Amino acid sequence: KEADIASVKLETDLHFRATYEFKSSSLFEVLIVNMDEILTRQKQGQSIDLKRNNVIGSGPLQIEGEMPGVPYVLSPHGTGIFIVTVFNRGDKSSGDLVGGTIKPGKLSLEFPDGIGTIKCPTEYFSQSRLKCTNNAGPTGKGIELLKGASLPFRIELTDSPEISEPFRTYSIKAEVEYTYELRSSVHAVVN
Repeated sequence: KEADIASVKLETDLHFRATYEFKSSSLFEVLIVNMDEILTRQKQGQSIDLKRNNVIGSGPLQIEGEMPGVPYVLSPHGTGIFIVTVFNRGDKSSGDLVGGTIKPGKLSLEFPDGIGTIKCPTEYFSQSRLKCTNNAGPTGKGIELLKGASLPFRIELTDSPEISEPFRTYSIKAEVEYTYELRSSVHAVVN
């Protein structure tokens, strides 16, 4: 009867998950400093205090870059090391990177013309002049994120350009494409 059906009440938890494709990009600055500028400042008793700007993209996966040690490269023909790491900043309790890996061809680092010579780690990246793109890596799956981070990748910069100004800023563009899964539940009451 309709009166019996009207009094039926069901309480349950509705579990759901959604996957989405996401693309995130970051910009990192590399400073090339004229050697004459360094010598001039040293003679004047001044220190070199140059700041680099990094713009980290949005999304749960974020690419960060740093220059350990001296934060600039000398001109001309200087060398520098740039470290790039991918972090999973998402809340593990409500979502995660599908498969725990960045698939081959989905992470790229693009360096501007005139910055010098770039050498990417060949175990994880293939290189086309000034662009490094991740390959399948030693596991054959791409870049794995363990405990929320990738390995730190060491990019070498050699043969920096000769510049006439005190310093010049070059921007490196890093991009990652990935599939992310969100999971959650909602308590529902159906009368």
